[in-house]
Amino acid sequence: MDRLRIAVVVMIGGVLAGACDGGGTTFPSCCQCTFSGTGCSAEATIGVGDGDLGASCEEVCRGAGIQCPFQSAEVCEGAPFEPPPMVLVAGGSFTMGSPVGELGRADDEDQHEVTLTRAFHLQEHPATQAEWRSVMGTSPSTHPGCGDDCPLETITWWDALAYANAISLRTGLPECYTLSGCSGTPGSGQICTAVTVNATGGNPLDCAGYRLPTEAEWELAYRAGTTTAIYNGDLSTTGCSVDATLDEIGWYCGNADATTHPVGQKVANPLGLTDMSGNVYDWVWDWYGTYPGTVTDPTGPASGTLRVLRGGSWESNAEWCRAAFRHAWDPGDAGPHFGVRLARTEE
Repeated sequence: MDRLRIAVVVMIGGVLAGACDGGGTTFPSCCQCTFSGTGCSAEATIGVGDGDLGASCEEVCRGAGIQCPFQSAEVCEGAPFEPPPMVLVAGGSFTMGSPVGELGRADDEDQHEVTLTRAFHLQEHPATQAEWRSVMGTSPSTHPGCGDDCPLETITWWDALAYANAISLRTGLPECYTLSGCSGTPGSGQICTAVTVNATGGNPLDCAGYRLPTEAEWELAYRAGTTTAIYNGDLSTTGCSVDATLDEIGWYCGNADATTHPVGQKVANPLGLTDMSGNVYDWVWDWYGTYPGTVTDPTGPASGTLRVLRGGSWESNAEWCRAAFRHAWDPGDAGPHFGVRLARTEE
C-alpha cells in the first residue's frame, strides 16, 4: 500500500492558514496528522497560526476533509513568522495640511498644529501581495502579473482591519479590532457593520497589536520634517503630465503605465519609508471630516460615512500624491488602487 504525504490548507479561527512544509508558506505552529485505513494511508501537515495547539490538533486533523480514517495527531513547529518591516517614527509637533497657494491644493486641507505624544512604527512599504497571501491565503489583487513584491490592492477598509488582526495573531499580540456583522471574507470585499477597538476607551493608539495608522500619524511620517508638497520638493505640474520631482519618489498616472509596480523602487523619504506617494493608496483609521484646530493625538471624528485614504496611487493625478491630500471613500469599497500600510504603537 502506497503512502501519501500531503500539505493541507484549512481555516482556523476564521483566518486562513497554510501548510508548514509546502507551498512556500510557513507558520508558527502546525499539526502533523496521520490517516490510515483499508486501502488508504496518508500524512498531512496542516499549518495553523495560534501558537501551541495541544490536544486541539486532533480536531484540526479530523476536520481536514481527508477521505481516510484518522489515526493520530501531533503538534509540530513551523518556521518563525517574520512580521512586515517597520520604521520607528518619533512623536512630535508639526503643521498638518497645506498652505494656501500650494499647487493642486484642495479645500479640505486647512493647516493646523498637531502634536503626537507617542512614537509608533509604520510599515516601510505598503503590504505586498506576497505578505498578504502568506497570512490571509487569498490573492485579491487585480494586478497579479506585477508579482509578489508589488503592493496588495483591491481591499476594503474592513479587509485592512482583518489583515492587521491576522498579523497581530501571528506575532503573539492581541488583536486591535473586533469586527461584527461581517459578510464575505477578507480579500473578497469583506464588509462589516461595526468595529470595536480593543483598548482603553476605544482609543486605537492604545492597542498593543498591529493597526491602521491615524491620518495624523500618516502625514507626520510622510513629511518626516519636510514642509513641501511632497517630501523631496514641490510639484511643477498637475494631472498626468510628467513631474520630474514626483517621478523620483512615486508611481502615478504620469509614469505608471496604468499598473502597480514593485515596492521600494523609488527614492525613500528621510525616515526610509517608500511608496508614500503613488503606487497604492493607504487606508487609514479616521472617518473623513473637517479638521479641528490645534490638537493632540487626534484619531479623527467619532463617526462618519467615509473613511480616509492617503498617498495617491498608480492612477492618481500628481496633486493627489501630495503629503496633505485626503481621499474620502466608502470603507466597503475594494478599489483596484486601495492598499494598506500597518502601524503599531511603540511600547
